[in-house]
Amino acid sequence: MLEKPLKCPNCGTHFFVDEVLNVQEHPKEAMPVECPNCHHIYEKRITNGYFMTFEDREHGKYDKQTGE
Repeated sequence: MLEKPLKCPNCGTHFFVDEVLNVQEHPKEAMPVECPNCHHIYEKRITNGYFMTFEDREHGKYDKQTGE
């Protein structure tokens, strides 16, 4: 389940975070949560996997007409 969208303090993009777990032989350490638009590191969280981020199509900076 996705948590509520985060907002990048650098570019203002709203984005979601999805945590991928059960990665084989991955140490439990702090991994960065990056903005999918400008790659600003929003925060670091402890995980036994990694984080995938993707822009909120409704409130992000995604241009619906061109798809970019």
